[in-house]
Amino acid sequence: MGNFTYQNSFNDYIFYELGGQFDLGRSVGEQSIGVVDANTLGVYATISSYGVSFTTAYNKNFGQSAAVNSVGGGPFFTSMEQMTLDAVNAKNAQALLFNLEYQPYFIENMNIGVAAGDFQGGNAADFHTQEFNTYLSYQYNQMITVDIMYAYIKNLQTDLVTEQLRVILGFQF
Repeated sequence: MGNFTYQNSFNDYIFYELGGQFDLGRSVGEQSIGVVDANTLGVYATISSYGVSFTTAYNKNFGQSAAVNSVGGGPFFTSMEQMTLDAVNAKNAQALLFNLEYQPYFIENMNIGVAAGDFQGGNAADFHTQEFNTYLSYQYNQMITVDIMYAYIKNLQTDLVTEQLRVILGFQF
């Protein structure tokens, strides 16, 4: 996988970041995950000012299989708490993400955000799931971290809704 980013500012108050990615996935030897034959492209853009950031991202998979299986949240720009592009088990999958994050100036090392994502197969009838996340992340004194994430996931083909709440406490020593 290859990623590139470019960061700059319009002035002293408004900053932006642009990114692109390419992933070439192919089966090698015997695979327990099935055939992998996928090329994945991605782009994202972020604009930030006064502690508020808005990001939009898009990934598109071209090929005869899902994108290469990832570990954890996934390497793609559109990866969310539950859904990642490689979870879309359909040809020519695509994902769109919108994220709004706030870093309050009066509380250092805290992020609060919401994100919405739409994941579809090349034919939405094959796969179509939407996810909504809210999150809070806080780090105290470079030693203690608290991450709280809520995810609401809806499969639009079956109307199945799942929810997930994750709390991670970390201590570095």
